[in-house]
Amino acid sequence: MKPPTLHRKTYKLRKYRLVFSYVSSAIRFLVVCALLWGGGYAFSRYLRESGHYCIQKISVSGIEILTPEAVIQASNVTKADNILFLDPREIAARVEKLPRVKTCAVTRIFPDVVSLSVIERDAVATLIVNNRTFEIDESGYVLEEVMPDGHYCGPLITLHPPLNLVAPGEKIDRPELIRALAVWDAFSKTSISGDIAVSELAVYNENDIRMYCDGVPFELRWGRGNSETQARRLEILWKELAGCVPCVEYLDLRFGRDLACK
Repeated sequence: MKPPTLHRKTYKLRKYRLVFSYVSSAIRFLVVCALLWGGGYAFSRYLRESGHYCIQKISVSGIEILTPEAVIQASNVTKADNILFLDPREIAARVEKLPRVKTCAVTRIFPDVVSLSVIERDAVATLIVNNRTFEIDESGYVLEEVMPDGHYCGPLITLHPPLNLVAPGEKIDRPELIRALAVWDAFSKTSISGDIAVSELAVYNENDIRMYCDGVPFELRWGRGNSETQARRLEILWKELAGCVPCVEYLDLRFGRDLACK
């Protein structure tokens, strides 16, 4: 009967040793993890608090209307920031909230320079809203309000029915406005655009856009279809008649080759 007892004790001893081995391994693992975490935390704190990686210069390029100060303020980057912990995407997103900014590319130049490369939105026309005027770009983004005594860009655009309220940074998605901007762009590319000063585009719908020009006694009516084709036909007619188009009320460009003159 003794041998079985001996085997039982040996089995228990081996079992305790195995458990002890597992526990020791776990403890060693936890100790190593704690040392790594502590070392990593200490190193991270050193990098964050070290003055070697604090921002020394913030450069801004690509701007013509905005000021560098306005872009830097929008970026929320200061010389107290550490270059290692800046997120370029977050910085770009903050700058692109400026109505005038189309895109912003952020580059970290180690060890202490942040570069902000901006592409601005260009104003192409001026929208009238409740007797107030706002510059807009080719996509219908509202850029900024023009003061009553200020210089406005391009023709004045009036929408019918009118808008009640807009704000800088807002995009106006009305399709008739986008069509009117396409008409203005097509006309601007013609050779006669330098001789004819467009004062207003009255926009009723996508197929009823009325252009008023200084010194021209009739309105030009544009509509759906290829705006460049309509502009080219107007250009050909205007040159053939040396600007003496025999219309009194309107010249309608909406019927293809059959231009309607009244």
